[in-house]
Amino acid sequence: MHQDVLSSRVQSYDGIPAWLYDKFPAPAHAYPWPLNSAPPVGDWFFGYELINEPWAGNYIANPFLILPGIAGSTNLQPLYDKLAKAIRSVDKKTLIFYEPVTWGVRLNGKYVGTGFTHVPGGDSYRDRSVLSYHYYCIVLSLDPVPGNGTIPIFERVLCDDIEGPAVFESVRVRIQDVIRLIQPKKLKRSLFLLNSLCINEDQILNEKF
Repeated sequence: MHQDVLSSRVQSYDGIPAWLYDKFPAPAHAYPWPLNSAPPVGDWFFGYELINEPWAGNYIANPFLILPGIAGSTNLQPLYDKLAKAIRSVDKKTLIFYEPVTWGVRLNGKYVGTGFTHVPGGDSYRDRSVLSYHYYCIVLSLDPVPGNGTIPIFERVLCDDIEGPAVFESVRVRIQDVIRLIQPKKLKRSLFLLNSLCINEDQILNEKF
């Protein structure tokens, strides 16, 4: 789901008032496949993505939320723990995908990294948790390339040779940090990350990447 304009409780603005969000009824079904007549559906269910492209929160009220580590530790991690608790109460095996703000994987550190100190639900779920992230080249986000345009060489160098490698190095460090915390003999499943690249659907731009 996107949390856009839902509520400040999920790091956006109160498009739906917080008091109404708190009164949402519990789901009618314990799982996302409500049809009892179709048990094979569960076999095709890959995982739960808690929020896609989460926003940092109300940075007008708290400008420090622009720092991805602050947004992650202050807003996202507590919410993810709450969601994971509900999910794990009925499903302890399925993968949970969790994600920092989109600019939260370019660097590492308390203030400029993801802000996460543990996976949703706690350390015992490391082997069932997936750090999902997006890579949007900043310069292309600020100055989008027209569908029939050409990416200037400066922007290509910035995206392909500077910012892109920095993102992948940051993610590599995150992987190593998690692996060091897990005794290899207890690791029963592989850890992996889902990467989403910002690619324009236009064929010309796709070919350039």
